[in-house]
Amino acid sequence: MVEELISIIVPVYNVEKYLEKCIESIINQTYRNIEIILVDDGSKDNSGNICDKYAEKDSRIKVIHKKNGGLSDARNSGLEVAKGKYVGFVDSDDFIAKDMYEYLFKLMKNNDACISVCNYEKKWENISKKNEEKNFVKDYDIALNSSEALKYIVDDKILKSYAWNKLYKIELFQDVRYPLGLNMEDIATTYKLIYNSKKIVIGNEIKYYYVQRKGSILNSKKSKYYIDYFKVFYERFLFLRNKGIKYEYLYISMINFILSLYLIKNEKVDEFRKENNIKNILKSILKQSNSEKINIDLKLIIRCKVLFMNERVYRYVFRRYIKWKTKLDPQELL
Repeated sequence: MVEELISIIVPVYNVEKYLEKCIESIINQTYRNIEIILVDDGSKDNSGNICDKYAEKDSRIKVIHKKNGGLSDARNSGLEVAKGKYVGFVDSDDFIAKDMYEYLFKLMKNNDACISVCNYEKKWENISKKNEEKNFVKDYDIALNSSEALKYIVDDKILKSYAWNKLYKIELFQDVRYPLGLNMEDIATTYKLIYNSKKIVIGNEIKYYYVQRKGSILNSKKSKYYIDYFKVFYERFLFLRNKGIKYEYLYISMINFILSLYLIKNEKVDEFRKENNIKNILKSILKQSNSEKINIDLKLIIRCKVLFMNERVYRYVFRRYIKWKTKLDPQELL
């Protein structure tokens, strides 16, 4: 099998503690025909120097030093200069198995797919904690058409929106870029790439190692996180619905998310809910689900009715119910 060029884009920002392990795992890939694009996104620590040091050692490495613009901007900058027929992403505090790209390339070629996906394992920093999130429930590879894959990604179980455990035909990014200034940029983008794909193949082998550390976006949720989460979720809902895709869980997940958003105790989130009249959006989604004969669980309907009657009562009752049922603060569920 001919090794065609794969571009691997690595956004880098203040990760000097993790960066060398990440780069080493990429330069030692069994798939040799790669270009490694390290995008130094205005790092204030020694990360930029580490990138330059590796570029001197390996001619396959290109370094972009740029003003800080965030993860999406860094990925987009890499896409602008990528020369590969295929593209993958690795976050700079993570690392990969030595045969990850060989594995993904073979998966893609053997199944004539546009996107190939591998399994991943969470690595908890300074914590002895085994992979809690077993991503794939199957012990064999799964080939899906676009419609089937979109259903999986909305369900968010077997197929996740993460950018980094996948190999893409670069042509999928012709009219797609990661949104600037938003958290949850993967959720805002991956479904568009899947929609543009004829076939997606999911492999069950673990090849990506996802490092969980303090200070990461997902481990430091703030008001902007919750607001951005709503924006990307709702945009995805509207996009898929306008394309005629009306999965039951697409409606259920959107209703559930809005109900959870009303349990968040945060002034900025409260202001956002009022300014954007999120209750009316919820009413509209319920009306649409009814007209489309989508089956919505009675418990969700009851929660909606309580919310519409009295927001304070809703928050008081269901925050306590969720704490009792899950032993978690409702804010941890988003």
